Amino acid sequence: MRGVVMYAPCDVRVEQREDARIIEPTDAVIRVTAACICGSDLWPYRGIEALNGPTPMGHGAGAPGRRIGHGGKWGQAGSGTGRHAAD
Repeated sequence: MRGVVMYAPCDVRVEQREDARIIEPTDAVIRVTAACICGSDLWPYRGIEALNGPTPMGHGAGAPGRRIGHGGKWGQAGSGTGRHAAD
Protein backbone atom coordinates (compact mmCIF):
# COMPACT_ATOMS: atom_id res chain seq x y z
CA MET A 1 0.00 0.00 0.00
CA ARG A 2 1.07 3.61 -0.33
CA GLY A 3 1.36 6.08 2.52
CA VAL A 4 2.49 9.66 3.12
CA VAL A 5 5.56 10.04 5.35
CA MET A 6 7.07 13.29 6.70
CA TYR A 7 10.86 13.18 7.02
CA ALA A 8 11.55 16.83 7.92
CA PRO A 9 9.79 20.18 7.68
CA CYS A 10 8.49 20.51 4.11
CA ASP A 11 9.88 17.04 3.21
CA VAL A 12 6.82 14.85 2.60
CA ARG A 13 6.96 11.70 0.44
CA VAL A 14 4.46 9.14 -0.85
CA GLU A 15 6.01 5.70 -0.33
CA GLN A 16 5.23 2.01 -0.53
CA ARG A 17 4.45 0.76 2.98
CA GLU A 18 3.88 -2.68 4.46
CA ASP A 19 0.32 -3.91 3.92
CA ALA A 20 -1.94 -3.66 6.94
CA ARG A 21 -2.87 -6.88 8.69
CA ILE A 22 -5.08 -8.03 11.53
CA ILE A 23 -3.13 -8.55 14.75
CA GLU A 24 -5.78 -8.23 17.48
CA PRO A 25 -9.27 -9.77 17.27
CA THR A 26 -10.83 -6.29 17.29
CA ASP A 27 -8.68 -5.03 14.36
CA ALA A 28 -10.05 -4.27 10.91
CA VAL A 29 -8.32 -3.69 7.56
CA ILE A 30 -9.99 -1.00 5.48
CA ARG A 31 -9.58 0.20 1.91
CA VAL A 32 -9.15 3.95 2.26
CA THR A 33 -11.19 5.84 -0.31
CA ALA A 34 -10.70 9.33 1.18
CA ALA A 35 -7.98 10.58 3.53
CA CYS A 36 -6.91 13.92 4.88
CA ILE A 37 -4.05 15.60 6.66
CA CYS A 38 -5.01 16.94 10.06
CA GLY A 39 -4.16 20.47 11.17
CA SER A 40 -1.93 18.90 13.84
CA ASP A 41 0.31 17.63 11.00
CA LEU A 42 1.04 21.24 10.02
CA TRP A 43 3.07 22.00 13.17
CA PRO A 44 5.94 19.63 12.34
CA TYR A 45 5.53 20.35 8.61
CA ARG A 46 6.22 24.02 9.30
CA GLY A 47 9.09 23.18 11.71
CA ILE A 48 7.25 24.47 14.78
CA GLU A 49 7.26 20.99 16.43
CA ALA A 50 10.13 18.51 16.25
CA LEU A 51 9.86 15.19 14.40
CA ASN A 52 11.20 11.98 15.94
CA GLY A 53 12.26 10.37 12.66
CA PRO A 54 10.07 9.56 9.64
CA THR A 55 6.42 10.04 10.64
CA PRO A 56 3.35 8.68 8.79
CA MET A 57 0.83 11.44 8.08
CA GLY A 58 -2.92 11.55 7.59
CA HIS A 59 -4.92 10.13 10.46
CA GLY A 60 -8.40 10.91 9.15
CA ALA A 61 -9.98 8.52 6.64
CA GLY A 62 -13.25 7.17 5.31
CA ALA A 63 -13.47 3.68 3.88
CA PRO A 64 -15.38 0.42 3.50
CA GLY A 65 -14.14 -2.43 5.74
CA ARG A 66 -12.15 -5.16 3.94
CA ARG A 67 -11.23 -7.73 6.61
CA ILE A 68 -12.46 -7.72 10.18
CA GLY A 69 -11.08 -9.59 13.19
CA HIS A 70 -13.38 -12.07 14.89
CA GLY A 71 -13.78 -9.68 17.86
CA GLY A 72 -14.92 -6.74 15.74
CA LYS A 73 -18.31 -5.35 16.72
CA TRP A 74 -18.86 -2.46 14.30
CA GLY A 75 -19.99 -4.28 11.16
CA GLN A 76 -19.18 -6.66 8.37
CA ALA A 77 -16.72 -6.50 5.47
CA GLY A 78 -18.08 -3.89 3.07
CA SER A 79 -19.76 -1.72 5.71
CA GLY A 80 -18.63 1.91 5.91
CA THR A 81 -16.31 3.25 8.58
CA GLY A 82 -14.35 6.34 9.51
CA ARG A 83 -11.10 6.83 11.37
CA HIS A 84 -9.81 9.74 13.39
CA ALA A 85 -6.67 10.19 15.51
CA ALA A 86 -8.69 9.58 18.67
CA ASP A 87 -9.68 6.08 17.44
